[in-house]
Amino acid sequence: MNTKQYPLLPGYETAARDTVDAYLARPALKMDEEATRQILKDLQANILKHHSKTHTEHFFITFSGGKTEEVKKWLARIGQKTTTARDQLLEGHKDTTNILCVYLTYAGYQYLGIPDSVMPDGLAFKMGLLNRVQLGKDALQDELSDVKQVHAVLLYAYATQKLVGKRKSQLESDLPDIMDDLKALEKRPAFVQTGTLKNPLPKAYHFQEGAGNPRFFPGISPVSNRLPLKPSEIAPLSLVLVQDRGGNHPHSCGSFGAFMKLDINESAMHQLESEIATQAAANNLKLHPELIKAKIVGRFLDGTPLSLSDRPVRNNTNDFDFNELVKLKRARGMQNDDSGSRCPFHAHIRKANPRLPDTQDIRIVRRGVFYEEKDQEKGLLFLSFQSSLENKFEYILNNWMLNRYTHSRDAAGNLISVETGQDILFSQAHAEYKIPAVWNENKDKKDIRYIPITVPEQIVTLKGGLYFFAPSRSFFSKLVRPPKVSHRGAVLPGTPVKKNGFIPGTVISIKKAPESGRKSLFIKNSEIIFEYLHKEPD
Repeated sequence: MNTKQYPLLPGYETAARDTVDAYLARPALKMDEEATRQILKDLQANILKHHSKTHTEHFFITFSGGKTEEVKKWLARIGQKTTTARDQLLEGHKDTTNILCVYLTYAGYQYLGIPDSVMPDGLAFKMGLLNRVQLGKDALQDELSDVKQVHAVLLYAYATQKLVGKRKSQLESDLPDIMDDLKALEKRPAFVQTGTLKNPLPKAYHFQEGAGNPRFFPGISPVSNRLPLKPSEIAPLSLVLVQDRGGNHPHSCGSFGAFMKLDINESAMHQLESEIATQAAANNLKLHPELIKAKIVGRFLDGTPLSLSDRPVRNNTNDFDFNELVKLKRARGMQNDDSGSRCPFHAHIRKANPRLPDTQDIRIVRRGVFYEEKDQEKGLLFLSFQSSLENKFEYILNNWMLNRYTHSRDAAGNLISVETGQDILFSQAHAEYKIPAVWNENKDKKDIRYIPITVPEQIVTLKGGLYFFAPSRSFFSKLVRPPKVSHRGAVLPGTPVKKNGFIPGTVISIKKAPESGRKSLFIKNSEIIFEYLHKEPD
């Protein structure tokens, strides 16, 4: 065989990958481009837009040993039933179709025998979430610990409650021989970020969900009560997508996922608000309850950024930063918020996204839902997608949110580092903070006044989590051995392909040698190059 014509390659050619990376780096403005259509048809739903269903079930599956071929066949079948990103985007907010997504962990890729050159890159993906994040490890209660080893995660999102609880029995009957463990972490009604009235937290904490998420494609708003997106708000697909080397064509893409079950202590939130109000009163100040909440989160309940207004004005914009000039009260001048006098440095949205010119690529999309359990535990089934776990999710969580120091830039563009404490929502009990007393206080005429407070009790507790990858839809169809191909393109029964099985990353082509009248089926992937020959019929 001519190995020069079909060189041994680690996955796709570098040039092809570079081309895809460059395409993904552009703002996602047009859905009708050919490359975009290919990406969206092969991409799973719930990545570029939240599924927006009121009920979900998350299944965590462990496959039985020695059943790899059966698992591949099952994944190939169910993978073709997954919802495409294009269908989801085109349906809009009136979509009543149920959504299915299938994700694989690193252990799942290993189980399937996928080579390293084809599976997703990254040390974090291989190590797992609990070995990488710094969130509450001392008090960690890993609720996935009774699952031997998670290989796959299935997400069902329903437009009606009638289907909740029925999928588990269907899966158990479908997978009796290939499944060791199946756990529905959450099979009760789940509440999405579209403003559902069934949010289990009190109405005092019904913040506008998803206001800070990156947006893709103008005219398609991920929030139903929001105006269509402006071009200036559009993010590049490279924030969340990477080329899937196991896909069927160079534009096959997937995304890394991070899942966490986060318990939210409602009583601790009340205590923190009370502490701020009490300490403010001790300093002869009276803060409105809505302003106190905004100083914790960084937005008012309606989504209005605290950096832009000291009261809710129904402005849930995502198109702002902390350097915007706002007029001073009782003064002619204007000032930006580099001192944190409007939105405190410890506020959740500022810790999670500093909104600096050099941090625009360090963003994720959140696709989580709320939960409520019988023992009255309430919280968030956090789910995010990103193109890199190390450089996006972990950087945001470990380097920004859980870091006692906040890095920002002053009006002159100089990098400054201020000890502000962790994201106050994720702080430990008894942590000390300073709350700006007066919104947008003139920093040039006097020192900004602060209210010292102590966090009474931990608000958010990590109950378990994992990393996974959302493969392209064509990845699943390529898990099964391909049929032989005749000279007319028909499937030939009988002999399997010689030497090796078919693995993701394979490219099939047929070449004809004019002098012999024979056609060769070339199969090329990251590990093998071989040919299957059959003689041209007389």
